[in-house]
Amino acid sequence: MFYRAATIVYAFSFGNHLSMILLLPVFLYTVAITDPAMLSRPRDLLITAGIVLLAALQYLYIPLRAAANPPFCNYCPGPLPDLFRYVSGPLFDYLTGGPFKGAIFGLPRREILARLPDSIGAWNRQFMPWGYALGIVGVWELLRREGRIAWLLLPGIAAEYIFVIGYNIPDWHDFLTPVYVLFTPLLGYGVLSLWRVLEEEVRRLTLQGRWLVSFAYPAGLLALGGLALMISLYTNLPLVDQSRETAFEVNGRALLEQAQPGDWLLMPPPNSGAFYYSWAIRYLSFVDDSLPDLVVITPPEINPPPGPSPYYEAWDTLAPRLTAEAMVADPPRLFVLDPSDPRVADWRLLPVCAPDGETIAGYEVVAVRLDGEVRPLVDDERWRAIRGATVFGGEEAHCP
Repeated sequence: MFYRAATIVYAFSFGNHLSMILLLPVFLYTVAITDPAMLSRPRDLLITAGIVLLAALQYLYIPLRAAANPPFCNYCPGPLPDLFRYVSGPLFDYLTGGPFKGAIFGLPRREILARLPDSIGAWNRQFMPWGYALGIVGVWELLRREGRIAWLLLPGIAAEYIFVIGYNIPDWHDFLTPVYVLFTPLLGYGVLSLWRVLEEEVRRLTLQGRWLVSFAYPAGLLALGGLALMISLYTNLPLVDQSRETAFEVNGRALLEQAQPGDWLLMPPPNSGAFYYSWAIRYLSFVDDSLPDLVVITPPEINPPPGPSPYYEAWDTLAPRLTAEAMVADPPRLFVLDPSDPRVADWRLLPVCAPDGETIAGYEVVAVRLDGEVRPLVDDERWRAIRGATVFGGEEAHCP
């Protein structure tokens, strides 16, 4: 029963994120040290295969959603031509990393070294220093007393942690969650080890009839645990409460107010900090019905685009129209979100500011560099008025 329950939980966890494959060796090790015959008996193998297939059905949502040809489909890998071509092409590509394939172990070595203290800091924020310390005690004691259980948890922590350290995406810290889950039993074992140290003293005091003093030990431990929990809630609850995080909404609407029907928005690469912001703008344009025909140009890593034309266009499709020569000949109305994107290095950008007058909500492309000269894409009168506020891609910008 426990094996089947564990198989159900693990198989369905792939609906959360495919990085759960990193825990497969841990799962197999757990079976090997408990009842290895579960993976050799035909009846149990059939039940396991049935559970895996049942869990895989959750991925039917993707082709069903894609078949509806919706204007907004978050990460839907392209339209649905026919089932076989879809499963063997876009869906397989999506399930094996899709636009994030290049991000897996894609972080430069120097940045990996910088991420190490950041990741340890994120760990400390989750458990606080005392929880961190108790977890380390738990590792030591578990290795001494229950080595098989320790080697169940430690490889899983190591695999997930190594994956996150090299994952080149802006929200890498979210993927530490499995590490936290696997570390929690170690913290609990650390608390148990601490209690074992106190237990002998409590027993001695009880035998001496010093009931009040002996009661103070467990009461004090519980009080300290409660206090630690309250401090953790007080510290971390504001970090997870997103009710006041309205920057995407406010900034996205400010950008959309400056756009016109048929304008283009250049989606930044997946490893850009503005990548998720671009999804918010696309979503707002539909929800508010403010600019539903905004054309989002997806980066090369996302091909096919996550929705149908004309709402989305692949970079390869429109790249010929985004050369300096083509833009001067036929100026597009184009907005970008990440000025550090290498594709915009020769574009002159005008900051679009949020209502606070300080935050940059995005940039309008108003000129390009061609043959060493700046060639405006707007009329002369407007260019003279805005020229001083524009910057090339990669340069520091400020609200005018």
